[in-house]
Amino acid sequence: MKRLFMLVIALLLVAALPAAAQDDAVLDDFRELLDWLEVDDDERAFALLLSEQLPQNRTVDGAFILGALDAPITLIEFADFACPHCQNYHPEIVQFITELVASGEAAYEFRFLPTAGGERTIFMGHVLACAEDQQAGAFWRGYFLAWRYIESEVYFTNFLAQKLAFDLNLDYDDLLACTDESARVATDLTYALELGAAGTPSVFIRYGDSPAQRVVFAERTYDSGGVPFNVLVNVVRADD
Repeated sequence: MKRLFMLVIALLLVAALPAAAQDDAVLDDFRELLDWLEVDDDERAFALLLSEQLPQNRTVDGAFILGALDAPITLIEFADFACPHCQNYHPEIVQFITELVASGEAAYEFRFLPTAGGERTIFMGHVLACAEDQQAGAFWRGYFLAWRYIESEVYFTNFLAQKLAFDLNLDYDDLLACTDESARVATDLTYALELGAAGTPSVFIRYGDSPAQRVVFAERTYDSGGVPFNVLVNVVRADD
C-alpha cells in the first residue's frame, strides 16, 4: 500500500510539471524513482503511460501504437489475452515498452488475433476499441487492465465490460452499444492473414514505413511464438 501511495505521488509530481519541463532529465529522474520504489515492469509501463511519457497513436487502419508513428522500428504483436503463451510472453513485451519504446528507440503495435479466448477476445477487442472512442487513452489503460483481469478470471465472466467501464469511468451502455458496430478485430484478422500469422503470440517488425516482416537475427527467422527480449534489443540497436 505504501509503494502504491508513493507511485501515485510520483505520477502527480510529473503531471504537475509544465510540459516544457518534462524533458529527458525529468524522465530519467522519474525512472530512478520507479527503481527506488521497486515497481515491477507491468506497473512501470502503466506508470509511464499515465505520466504521458509513452506517446499513443493509431495506424492508418486504426490499430493502436505506443510510441511515435515515425519510429525507426515498430514491433507488431498479434495476441490474445486468454492465450497462455501470450501471458507468458507479456513480461517481455512490457520490458520492450519500458526500455525501448519509452526511450524513443522503437514503437509497439498491438493487434488482436483470437485463439484461446475465441468470442471472449473478439468481444474484448471491440470493448477496448470502443473505450478509446469514448475516452482518449482508454485503450492502453484497458490493455494493461486486461492482463490483470486474466489473473483474477474477471476476463471470463459476464461482467467484463461492466468492470472495464467502472475502472475507466466510462458509460457502460454507450460502450456496449458501440461494440455492435466495431470492426477492430476483423481488421486485425485480415492483416494477420495477409502476414501469415496463424497462432499467438505472432511477432513481426516494421522498419520505418516498409512492409511488416518476421524478425530475423543471427541467421534465424522467428516465424512462430514470441521473440525473446534480448533478440529484440539487438535488432533495434543493430545500427547503433
